[in-house]
Amino acid sequence: MIQNLEKYIKQLVNNQRRLYLVIFFSALIVRLAFITTLENKWYFYDTEHYDKAARSILEGKGFGTGFNFSNNPELRSVYSLPPMYPLFLAAIYYIFGRHFFIVRIFQSIISALTCLMVYFIGDKVFNERKVGFIAAFISVFYPLLIFSSGLLYIEALFTFFISLSIYYFFKMCDEQQYVWFSILTGLFLGLAALARPVIFSFFPFLVLWVLMIWIKPFKKRLTAVALIFSSAILVIAPWTIRNYNVFGRFVPVSAEVDHELSAVVKASLESVKIQQVKVAGDELKVVMSSDAQGHHFDYFINGQYDGRLTDPDKLQGNAPILYSGIMLKGGLNNNVDEFSICDTSKNGKTATTKHIDTVTKNLDNFERTVLGTNWKSDQEYEINSGELSNTSAKKSWEFLAVYMAQTNPTEVAIKWGRTADGKGVNEGGLALMLDKPSVDASGYLVWRTPIGYLELWTIVNGVPQKFIDNKLGIHSIDNPWDTEGSSKFSMNPKRKGTFETIYTILISDPKTFFRRYFSEFIHFWSLFDDRVEAKNQFNSSFTMLISMLSFTPILILFLIGLLFSIPKWRKPLVLFFVILSFALGYSFFQTRVRYRIPVEPYIIIFAANGLVVVWEKIKLFLNRPDRSLLTKLINE
Repeated sequence: MIQNLEKYIKQLVNNQRRLYLVIFFSALIVRLAFITTLENKWYFYDTEHYDKAARSILEGKGFGTGFNFSNNPELRSVYSLPPMYPLFLAAIYYIFGRHFFIVRIFQSIISALTCLMVYFIGDKVFNERKVGFIAAFISVFYPLLIFSSGLLYIEALFTFFISLSIYYFFKMCDEQQYVWFSILTGLFLGLAALARPVIFSFFPFLVLWVLMIWIKPFKKRLTAVALIFSSAILVIAPWTIRNYNVFGRFVPVSAEVDHELSAVVKASLESVKIQQVKVAGDELKVVMSSDAQGHHFDYFINGQYDGRLTDPDKLQGNAPILYSGIMLKGGLNNNVDEFSICDTSKNGKTATTKHIDTVTKNLDNFERTVLGTNWKSDQEYEINSGELSNTSAKKSWEFLAVYMAQTNPTEVAIKWGRTADGKGVNEGGLALMLDKPSVDASGYLVWRTPIGYLELWTIVNGVPQKFIDNKLGIHSIDNPWDTEGSSKFSMNPKRKGTFETIYTILISDPKTFFRRYFSEFIHFWSLFDDRVEAKNQFNSSFTMLISMLSFTPILILFLIGLLFSIPKWRKPLVLFFVILSFALGYSFFQTRVRYRIPVEPYIIIFAANGLVVVWEKIKLFLNRPDRSLLTKLINE
């Protein structure tokens, strides 16, 4: 039976045209079948931004505005991400209309073509069609690559551009006419960079391989490098010029990179400081007011004014009767000892007065065993030892407790409980200007981190939805990120570029930085995505199980294939560099399973080589004289 299967595979591999058709159409059918199970909508919020930019392009308004949910005012005002996916969407919308199913059909075709590229690259790297065929076969049915065709993200197109650049790179190495293939390599690397700039992390490895490892005259190697980078720069340059005109600084592809790098690593370094801050017994008070400039929220920490946040658009808080309450994440030490609420509008005091005289005040000190009729809350809220706590183990912003005994307050305050710590308080706050006494109310969430960052979000149907405003409070802890002598941390990305940001992060706390960096590098190889907060079929328990069952054997075979590729190391090293560069590049930010999709084809190629090696070892074992009977039984 096994001999017959090997014979059939050999015949299929030798019939190139039939093999190409089998790979492409098998992959396409599988992907089309998958996307028919999806609704005609986006599943992750990033898509909203790309979709908005695509529609803006078709309206003749350029790429439009930026992230609605960004906490950087500059990045909210102008498009700051790579241009490739909005252009891809706009082209499809222009011809077929705005239909996500049509987009997914095109992404399925692109993903199927990527499977074909996997065959070509596997064949070229290991000079063995068997490896290319097995790698392509795995790619056809590999869940993560199938999922990418249904995601309304750039991953499918990005993966295809990378595969084309790698394929033409190997053509450049093998063919005499290397000039044309060098240009094509750079062209597709440039297109890939306009999709996701993380591909820049591969560039140093590419230069290293061409100049130090490629066995060609040095002049030819230098010419190849020059051609690759010249063509890549020509592709990227128009967008870089646009960014310079918009942001006033050198931004090769995405201005969001600088901000995201600062925000993600800053949060990791500050987490140590947050956990050390004493917060038990502290009072957080917010005084609300409204005028023509918007809804205003003035913060007081232990009676001292700390800063103001504003929603100029008045997105919430417009109902005639408004309520307030508490919102806490579960599984943390963020118990509330007291909740107070009052209306100070009648005494003539202004919202920015440092000491507020109240007219009437309702105080709940939770000295009882049940929450009672004055509150409407999710069932996870309970009173324990005179403190209100969220007993859920789920660390999510979806638990709301609404106070119903007083409406239309202007001042709301909470006092943190005896067991509250910095980490817990960092994940809890006040729910204000709620439109109804219900756990699915809409309004605002405000909170103050232990080190002094003030945050304002909208709440929609009981869940925080949109970032509105933030700043560093007056009484914040000194900021280790401030290199300009100011006590306030600016979120303005004009202050630093990517490399300067990395340098500042590195020298501020190298030990913590490298610990976090190494942790992210390890997480790049996670068996399933544990960092997606949105709940849908892409990150259900079943999907996580499929991810674990599919990637685990691939990872093991990848390590085997990598080990046995050492004797013929030159070309496999290119694929290893691609994989390594992505792991290293994303570790500066935050690693997710989705970010591994573009290099999964090369992990699979190594896995296919590992499978071939394992199978050859098994055949040698079975062909030993003392195993002849077992071999006969298997072959029969």
